[in-house]
Amino acid sequence: MFIPGDKEEQDMWPLNIMRAEPNHDKDLHRLLDLRPWNQDERRQYDDAKVRCQIKRNPGAVAVRYSFRYRRGHTTRCSPIFRVVALGGSLKTVRACHISDRRRRVARTNEQKNTLLHVACTFRQTAEVVRWIYARDPGAVEAQNRHGLLPLHCAAARGSSAEVVRLLIGWSPEALHSKNILRETPYDAAKHAGASHEVLKLVDPNVNAVSQTFTRRISESLASLTSCWGGVEARNEGGVAPTRRCSL
Repeated sequence: MFIPGDKEEQDMWPLNIMRAEPNHDKDLHRLLDLRPWNQDERRQYDDAKVRCQIKRNPGAVAVRYSFRYRRGHTTRCSPIFRVVALGGSLKTVRACHISDRRRRVARTNEQKNTLLHVACTFRQTAEVVRWIYARDPGAVEAQNRHGLLPLHCAAARGSSAEVVRLLIGWSPEALHSKNILRETPYDAAKHAGASHEVLKLVDPNVNAVSQTFTRRISESLASLTSCWGGVEARNEGGVAPTRRCSL
């Protein structure tokens, strides 16, 4: 079932999708069997070719593949996880999503990472991160096998400040979450040498001060508006104001 509002997605190649049966595609596997943390291999990723192959064979995204992992090991996941990890465009991520019309693939990979974890680990764009969150809001609070939230991954792996702000906005409580090493996102960011901007964003103390300051400003403005509203009302009645506002 399609998400309401995704008319553009429904129009992409509906006949191919309706006829597609799940199958392993050697060409798609070859295009995606690149290690995303290896920069030389990452540069070999061809987003247009991947999208073209998905259009030819939509059923190929509805199964899991064994992709190369670390030190000779492999990991099993669906193509959409690899596309996100390799920096695929939103157009190609969406192509994977709509082609698996019955949503057969698992919501997590073998490490219990959601797509949001993967996007934050491999520095995906804010555009892709927003799209993933819109389809799985609960992922922002999901912990992987190591107790990491997407915010841990984003803070420690160099995601943009914009992505970090989005994650905090969706789940402010994530700032206080701890992984299996008892590390908060701030601890993870500090150990990873994150930028000063990101460190400030994930520092619970700075964040708490900022929220308190914002709340007090809002309360003061509300008080000021209320006071001046009363003054105007009395003036209209011909009575001189006798009360001052104190902030």
